[in-house]
Amino acid sequence: MAALVLSGCGSVDRHPERLESSAYPASSKGVLTSVSREAVSQFPKGHSGFHLLEEAEEALQWRLALADHATSSIDMQYYLWNTDETGILLLSRVIDAADRGVRVRLLLDDFLFKGEEERLAALCHHPNVEVRIFNPQFARGGIASKLEVLLRFQQLNRRMHNKAFIVDNRFAILGGRNIGDEYFGLSQEYNFLDLDVLTVGPVIADASKSFDLFWNSTLAYPGEAFSPETTSAETPGVVAEIREAARNDRGNLVESPYPRRSRDWSREFAGLQNQWHTGFATLIDDAPTEEGEGVEGRFVEQAISRGFTPTSRELIFTSPYLIPNRQLHEIIQGHVDKGIEIRLLTAGMGSNNHLMVHSHYRKHRRSLLRDGVKLFEIREDAEEKIRASADVAPIRSDKLALHVKSGVWDRSRCFIGSLNLDPRSIDLNTENGLFIDSPGLSEELADHLEGLMDPDHSWEVSLEKGTLHWNSRDEEVTRQPAPDQRSRVMDFFFGLLPIQHLL
Repeated sequence: MAALVLSGCGSVDRHPERLESSAYPASSKGVLTSVSREAVSQFPKGHSGFHLLEEAEEALQWRLALADHATSSIDMQYYLWNTDETGILLLSRVIDAADRGVRVRLLLDDFLFKGEEERLAALCHHPNVEVRIFNPQFARGGIASKLEVLLRFQQLNRRMHNKAFIVDNRFAILGGRNIGDEYFGLSQEYNFLDLDVLTVGPVIADASKSFDLFWNSTLAYPGEAFSPETTSAETPGVVAEIREAARNDRGNLVESPYPRRSRDWSREFAGLQNQWHTGFATLIDDAPTEEGEGVEGRFVEQAISRGFTPTSRELIFTSPYLIPNRQLHEIIQGHVDKGIEIRLLTAGMGSNNHLMVHSHYRKHRRSLLRDGVKLFEIREDAEEKIRASADVAPIRSDKLALHVKSGVWDRSRCFIGSLNLDPRSIDLNTENGLFIDSPGLSEELADHLEGLMDPDHSWEVSLEKGTLHWNSRDEEVTRQPAPDQRSRVMDFFFGLLPIQHLL
């Protein structure tokens, strides 16, 4: 039955020609080369440099700046790349770089990628653009697509959640952000509080090696395989369409600070020289294997487990989707018994963009608090100071949502990456991130996370005589805060579903 469905209805070539390729050597010319060389020359031997990207506006501006100054290569790996205003804007700048002769490789997960097959294939006919899709469905729509999910559920349930933006093998941006309006402050519905880190130095080579591993995986399918009938004759039209969409005078981009055409960012790069935190960094990632079960290849989760051993005093961790397993509970209990303070920041009901995840997280509140954790939930109506890091004027979204995935150990070591503390990240998806030994960066990150936990922005959850309490600056409640009654009803019914292991 599976063979019949996939051969009769599938539009993806299941056995496409795949040419292996590797990251280019670090570029020897251009602004990125001179800036990175100067920076690294000032660092202690073996250290990389790090600049936190806490604000949505800064996070997109640096991606645009890197694309505008690329001279040899752009390698990008994302779970999600929306075809909305910011997604099209960044794509147009990447295409501009390709037109200058820069090799562009874009690796996307297939989970939310549908309906763009022809344009994808047309882009792949650009002489300097390659796109691959990770672990795709072969049937691209209709009943065949639904049947395939049932027939290949275990294989299709393993998604690539990694994030990386690597330019000229000189600079990289790693962290939690995907590409889309809600990550860069232009969504009307909700914008994310999120976190990336701009990186330069020796760890870039490791990021490129990780990208190549996924790019050359048997699960990465060339874009041409999604629409074999598409030819290079269609490429100019698709490119023109993307540029027009990025530069038109409609939508939120018009009044935003984001430049809609390539520009010179030399002044901004020069200003970086006094902003680097330095330290030793280790890039960790999961293997792009087809197996979706077991511990083999689960390197990020294993590293986090080992990293949950602070040296003496405290651990601060934030995960928007928080569904702890037994191992995490045991680790927390052991550390609290040793007198180590553990603070966890997660999303409240209103600040979680996946209500179904929240419905299963809430079952763990009491046990986490009994473990001795100090637990905080970000408010969707946080005060203006925090809103300014998620919204980009003139947009003011209806609410804030949390998307930061990071940890700080004793203000000396930190983790920034794509991993959530939930079953999907730990057991199913592939993830990546940086472990960084840098007191300066860790101190800045700890201060940022403490700011998010401030009573103006978060509820502190406590357990008093068996009753849960939520405390904020001017309010204390004993009923779970919710944006509306409909959310409460949905939260109740979602919590009844036996799907926690999939979330």
